[in-house]
Formats: sequence, structure tokens, C-alpha cells
Amino acid sequence: MELILKESMDDIRGLRSDHLDHLCQPQELYLEIILKDSVPYVFRYNGLDIGYALLGDGKALFEFHIIERYLPMAQEAFQKALKDLQVETAFCQSFDHLCLSMCMIYMKKRKIVGFHFRDRIDHPLFERDEVINERTATIEDLDLLTRYRDGIYDDDEVKDIPYWIGKGTTVIFEGEGGNFIGYGMYNRAVHDRNWYDIGMYVKPDLREKGYGVYMISRMDEYVTSLGGLSTAGCEPDNIGSKRTLEKAGFASKHVLIEFEM
Repeated sequence: MELILKESMDDIRGLRSDHLDHLCQPQELYLEIILKDSVPYVFRYNGLDIGYALLGDGKALFEFHIIERYLPMAQEAFQKALKDLQVETAFCQSFDHLCLSMCMIYMKKRKIVGFHFRDRIDHPLFERDEVINERTATIEDLDLLTRYRDGIYDDDEVKDIPYWIGKGTTVIFEGEGGNFIGYGMYNRAVHDRNWYDIGMYVKPDLREKGYGVYMISRMDEYVTSLGGLSTAGCEPDNIGSKRTLEKAGFASKHVLIEFEM
């Protein structure tokens, strides 16, 4: 078996499509963003490309996949990736069964770094006495979104805010008189899949008043209107976001795990 460096993600498009087809839940947007800069390698056996691995910064393994016909060779391939690529860490979604199994067998340490919300088990009714207006964010809202970005955009991601505004999937929520309440987002996770990551930001002095639950529910309605499937996630220590999603009827049965050698 050979492990061959490829020039771009386009070179593994077919293999990666097979990987996404075999996931029992939608891909996480957070991973989709960071793996765009990862380096693809393919496993080649008897002249055929039978799978791939994605290696990111810090020798982190972001994806591992072997096509079904060659699954008996998965352990050999994973061990080869660990050795040849000098992998130090791996990030694995708990619903990625093949990668999870390999990491459990060959990597020593693990910790939960995120909760995945993929199921909505309830649709609570929300009735508010006040008027809440919605509008699609425009580039004129750049300063507003830059100011109110804690927990949404890191310092090195501020430059990307115009890109997300340009997608037309950021919604500003305002009260009477145009008073800013917060904003919600529904962004496609993978360009050729109907999976949308939803999220929201509530102005700090308006938190714990039910706005977050209302906004995340509205984002789900936007996705439903597009015929899509809503997904969401949060870090383990973000108790507020976790409670907001649960109050909106979402449930987490899956996690993002970081493994270490």
C-alpha cells in the first residue's frame, strides 16, 4: 500500500463524496472550514485509490476514509498514516464510525471538544408581546457584526465577516425603534449538501430573556423553507448555547473528539 500526496482537495473529490455519503449524520461546519487548508493524501493499492487522509496544521488528522470494498485494509492504512505522516492528534466526529474505531484502537488520549446537535425532538411555540423585526444583513452592518462577535468570530476571522454577509444568510433581529437584539446565521456546511449550520448571537445585556431560543428557532425555520436540515454545535464549556439549543427542542447525541498519540 502506498500513501500519495495530492495537490488539492479536488483530487479526492470522488473519495470524499463517498465518505460524506457514509456518514450517518451531516458534516460539522467547523471542521469543514478548517480542513479546507489541510493536505490530502490517498491510499493506493494495486494501482487503485482506495481511500484518503487529510492532514492539517500541527500534524492533526481531520479525516480518514477507506471505501467499503477495502475496509479489511483500514487498520493497515490507518497505521501507515500515523507513521508516515507523523500524526500527533486527530479530530473525529462520533458518528464517523470508521475513524472513531481506528482512533480508539491506535491513539492513547482523548477528550470531548464539542457537542453536535443533529436532532430536533420538539418544536416549542414562542409568543412574545413585543415586536421583533428581521432583515438580511448587508455590508453596511459590518461594523455592527464586528463589534458584536464574541463567541462567533475570533480575532483572526474578522476579515471573513464580509464573506459571510455576502452569502445572504445572516439575519439581523431588531426590536421597536430598530434597537439591535442580535443576529442569526444559517450557513451551508458542504457546498453540494443540503446541510445548514445554524447559530445566533444575542446582545449581552439582553441575554437570558428568551431571545436566543426564539432566534435559533427562526434560523431552523429558514433552513426548513429551503428544504434543508439544520445542524448546530457548541463547545463543552458553552453552557449557555447548549441550554439555548435544548430549550429550542434540539438534542445532542454526538460529540467531536480530539485524540492524541
